[in-house]
Amino acid sequence: MAERHPGWVTGITDSDARLATGLLIAPDASPVRALTGLRPAPGAPGLVAVKPGSNPVKLTLNPFQAVLQDQGSAAGGAYLVTLDSVVELTPDPPAASLNRIDLVVAEVTTTGTGFSVHLVTGTPASPPQRPALPNPTSLVLAQVTVFANGSQPKVDQQVPLTTALGGILPVAGAATRPQAPYQGMYLHRLDSNNLEFHDGTRWRTAVNTTNSGWVPLTLSANWVPFVPDQFPPPQVRRVGNLVQLRGMVQPTVDFPALSDASPHIGTFPTTMAPSYPKLLIAAAQPRVTGASTADGGWIQIAVVTNVVQLQFKNPQPAPKNFWISLETSWLVDDPAEAS
Repeated sequence: MAERHPGWVTGITDSDARLATGLLIAPDASPVRALTGLRPAPGAPGLVAVKPGSNPVKLTLNPFQAVLQDQGSAAGGAYLVTLDSVVELTPDPPAASLNRIDLVVAEVTTTGTGFSVHLVTGTPASPPQRPALPNPTSLVLAQVTVFANGSQPKVDQQVPLTTALGGILPVAGAATRPQAPYQGMYLHRLDSNNLEFHDGTRWRTAVNTTNSGWVPLTLSANWVPFVPDQFPPPQVRRVGNLVQLRGMVQPTVDFPALSDASPHIGTFPTTMAPSYPKLLIAAAQPRVTGASTADGGWIQIAVVTNVVQLQFKNPQPAPKNFWISLETSWLVDDPAEAS
């Protein structure tokens, strides 16, 4: 039947019970599947490490709780599993001449307590390959490279996390976002500290915490900084979605008015580029021909991708050794795949 027993009524089956508890967990690829992963908690849950001084080598595994979706049935429900204390695992001895990859696995079983953490031993090869999982209802906690020379194994760990329904899901980075997000799903990027949400089509940045700090504008040939007393050098920074450009520059050669060229003044990181070209009127040294007032002059500059340049067919000349102010700012539109 399509209709399943409601949670905790008489006659409920084990899979009905898993479905009932699983509906409180963030969904996976269908409305009745839960998102497999570790439950975030303090104390480095599920951390795998080489035990210092162990001989033969042993691995330690920290306690954790996790959600393991039944992968053998479309509506088998989610298993909620617990490891309540540190356990030690002993890899097989290394091979004589070839490295291998072992996996530390959390697995739902049909024996014992119904849950097991253990090593799946790989086959020595060049290059070594990850072994296949014999049981799909499992979670890889770590990949362990066992070296033929007997040196300390290398532990690589990037375990997916899970969250409650409607909760904010922590992810390591863009590559570990959920493969089947729902509209309105939120996640916290641990690599950038940004908050993202899914709009039904793509990931968007909800809160951008980027702060690059001030970085130098990389000046092109024929341009030098102009740094009078208490003024900053030519610099750029990104704070969230706002980019600020500051400082002043001087050309070391003459640039005539109405030139067909657009001489580059300098460049900055592409992560700060505006989504479309930006044209601005910049203050310039007062003696520039065509000064807009008796006390100051102006010149047109443009910001195109990550380049600051004199505008094409600029109505004003740019004689050498006069200054141009670069004070401006713009918003950066976040792409579908946040960086």
